[in-house]
Amino acid sequence: MQSKRIVKLLALLMAAMLILSGCNLVKKDLAVDAATEIVKVGDTVYTKAQVQTAVNNYLNQMASYYRQNGYPYDVTSSANIKAAQEEVTAQMVRTAVVDQKAAELGASPLTEEEKAELDSEWQQSYDLIKSVFFSDEATPTDISQEEMDAQIANYIYMYFGVTKEGLEQQKISSKLKEIVTKDVVVTEEEIQADYDSKVESAKTSYESDLSSYGTAVMNGSTVYYRPAGYRMVKQILVKFTAEDKARIDQLNTLLSGANSDVASQTTELNNHGLGNAEELNALLDAMTATVGEIDYTQETLTAPAVTTADPEGNAAFDALDDETKEHLRALKTAKALQALYQTSLDTATQEAYAHIDARADEVVSKIAEGADWQALVDEYNEDDGMKAGAANAQTGYPVCANMTGMDEPFVTAAMALEKIGDVSPKTAGMYGYYIVKYESDVAEGPVDLAEVKEGISSALLTTKQDEFYDQQVEAWVSEAKPTIDMNALNN
Repeated sequence: MQSKRIVKLLALLMAAMLILSGCNLVKKDLAVDAATEIVKVGDTVYTKAQVQTAVNNYLNQMASYYRQNGYPYDVTSSANIKAAQEEVTAQMVRTAVVDQKAAELGASPLTEEEKAELDSEWQQSYDLIKSVFFSDEATPTDISQEEMDAQIANYIYMYFGVTKEGLEQQKISSKLKEIVTKDVVVTEEEIQADYDSKVESAKTSYESDLSSYGTAVMNGSTVYYRPAGYRMVKQILVKFTAEDKARIDQLNTLLSGANSDVASQTTELNNHGLGNAEELNALLDAMTATVGEIDYTQETLTAPAVTTADPEGNAAFDALDDETKEHLRALKTAKALQALYQTSLDTATQEAYAHIDARADEVVSKIAEGADWQALVDEYNEDDGMKAGAANAQTGYPVCANMTGMDEPFVTAAMALEKIGDVSPKTAGMYGYYIVKYESDVAEGPVDLAEVKEGISSALLTTKQDEFYDQQVEAWVSEAKPTIDMNALNN
């Protein structure tokens, strides 16, 4: 019996020794495992540790992106991990190939002048971040320069998505691309074909949405076709005073909120069985609401107090459940505020026009007397778009009938003018009074190729260079015969 115990004890001791030695082996294996070659491109090697770190960063970035857009992303999903591994290793291969070709073709290393440019670019970002996060008042007194530099670099990556090394890589890649694509050109036939395509596309677009032409011109977008029905107009805007405009804007905000409340409470009551408008209005009419006055001494206007009273002896109201009654009271309150804001807005708007009537009448009178239009613009106009140097100051605004995106009274006044040179009376609009001049007609037809040729050629060349360079990199990758050991990565 004693010998059997000794045998068992020896067996346990042996097992313990194996376990302990196994632990030591695991520790050694971890270091070896981390150094395992996963990606090899020529003399460039990425280890398992490097790949895993990059994959984890990729997964975390994807999770952050999806989260910001309201979607889930599982970083533990085998499918997501596999996709991340494939993307990361492919990018490592591409980076290695590009680095090697850049050295071979003279795109790297950067010259001293290029390094100075890079340092200047980095310093601009550094100074901006420092001014925001490390101003004299905000900088901790115990932070070292090295710690501050590290934190600023982290902020630059967080907000601008670049590192200093990344900027250097971008410059090298740009130089390499320039070397590789130096012989890529755009032919006249390609320019003509692209122009024709853009003209046809624009014509079709404007046929379905005439206002989009005016929007494109106003936004400074390149246009390739001018549709029929447009004219160019200029204006002198006599604006509301700043005080009046602020009051109108705030009342509009309050009214918008009341309108939303009326809509939402009406929906709630419909869901509670009060979908019949006549029945609902009868209940509302039976209720009373006492509304306070708007306090105009406040810098920011707020809703006044509203007190509602339930109807007395109203069988239809009494038969409702408590929740429905609460929605009725809320709707009565919203409607009372809605009416108050609308009345207040109408009054404020009338007063705003009254405050600028004399100035607008003065402009109209001087026009009737034959005063120079531009001189009046210089003296009276308050529309930034018509001031010297503005994009539309020389040509005016493009306007067509029923145009969207512009204040309707402005469009109506512009289209009511009968001939070039005519000027409208003062016209009340959302910004004040418009005084509109019919400047010229817009001739229907394609924009002359010469006007847009440079832009077309530049865009086509960029596209061809991008495609050629990508194809060249893919050819380099294939020629390099990279090896990727996915089995080692996942074991």
